[in-house]
Amino acid sequence: MREKLKRSFFILTSMSIFILVLLFIGEEYDEPKKIEEKTHYLPKVSYISSSEDAQASSIFSYGVLKPKWDITLKSQVNGAITYINPLFESGSLVTSNTVLMHIEDKPYKSQKSKAEVAFAEAKLGLIQAKKKTENTNRYWELSGINSPPSDLALFKPQLDIAEKALEAARQDILVADSNLSYTHVKAPFKGTIIERKVGLGQQVVEGEPLLRLIDHQNFYLPVFLSEMQWKNLSNQWLNSKAKLYLNEGEVIADATIISGGYHLDSETRQYPLFMEVNSAQNDGLISGQFIKVRIAGKIFDNYLSLPESALTQDGAIWFIDHQDTLRFYEPKDIHYQDKHVLVPAPDKTDYLGQKIWRVATVPLSFFLAGQRVEPIEVLMEK
Repeated sequence: MREKLKRSFFILTSMSIFILVLLFIGEEYDEPKKIEEKTHYLPKVSYISSSEDAQASSIFSYGVLKPKWDITLKSQVNGAITYINPLFESGSLVTSNTVLMHIEDKPYKSQKSKAEVAFAEAKLGLIQAKKKTENTNRYWELSGINSPPSDLALFKPQLDIAEKALEAARQDILVADSNLSYTHVKAPFKGTIIERKVGLGQQVVEGEPLLRLIDHQNFYLPVFLSEMQWKNLSNQWLNSKAKLYLNEGEVIADATIISGGYHLDSETRQYPLFMEVNSAQNDGLISGQFIKVRIAGKIFDNYLSLPESALTQDGAIWFIDHQDTLRFYEPKDIHYQDKHVLVPAPDKTDYLGQKIWRVATVPLSFFLAGQRVEPIEVLMEK
């Protein structure tokens, strides 16, 4: 009997141990499933909220700053160069009215003296002609003749000639003064001497080039637009303002669009626009600088303003619908405004009249249309 009890106890103990082992093994196999269930999650996608509205676009282009005046200064008199200003060198910056050189002036001083003598003689001749006319008129009145005297009798033709001779002599003095002033060659504006063409002692003649001078105060900027940019240009582009940038930096000046656009450039086959730079903002500007230009474009209704990063390489965007699933959208039209892109809002009929669009800020390679995600809103930079 005792052996039977021992055997039963042994069997029960063995079965209990076996059951415990099975339970332990079962828990070991269930644990990975629980871990797997815990680690299963939705991918997080950052988005910005954008509502469709009227959006003002911008057009960007580049150009090289050019001087408004680029001249070759020529001699207006004949003679030898007797003086050269030390500043008269290529690359020198000179101010307006700076005397750059002297040309021999003795012949022109003589010309002025002769003109002054001729003027004095003409003035005397006019006085004599007036006196003669007055005396003749007085004698005619004293003679008692009732009929009026003729112009010839009063020497009026001679008086008219004397008046014109005096005016001609006055103009000769002005010409002599001008010629004498031309012997002092001056800079007509503040500018940079690009090339000196003459030297001290050189004999020059009227019309001979002396130097090349470019403007240092007034600039203009030619830029070229593609056909699409031209079509997207604001209708009020003429006399409108444009912003100028050095590379990607801050605005350095304003410019006014003064002309252009009505023909294609023969070299670039694009539409040229010509801008005049605001002279009050030209500090630091020099001819030849490469300038970035922003021009006001048209205003587009029912467009979204998005960061440039939201655009894929193919020009598409991803947005999250009301069910937190990804949607792929290829806009037919894209415009730019500062660091943002402007795209037409998707058709509301396809998305249950959606008004606020949750657009992925950075499209990622794992995005699939219809994929559920966990949206995380971020603020769009202004």
